[in-house]
Amino acid sequence: MTAPVAEPRETSGATTGGLLRYIRTTAGPAAVDELLERSGVPYTAEQLEDQSLWWSYETRIRLFAAATDVIGDPT
Repeated sequence: MTAPVAEPRETSGATTGGLLRYIRTTAGPAAVDELLERSGVPYTAEQLEDQSLWWSYETRIRLFAAATDVIGDPT
């Protein structure tokens, strides 16, 4: 599995994967789907959880902002 060529290598898949696991544990699997939809990133949960892949800072911020909205907790 590979990330798109245009995606800068600024954030490890360990970070994005950790976020998705936290959301899944905290709010359930449907919350991960909602997070991906709200963020607008064109990647699957499987891709974002792959620790060998890297993502842009923009992708990371979009995921964290969507996660905050999904669980309703800014902290």
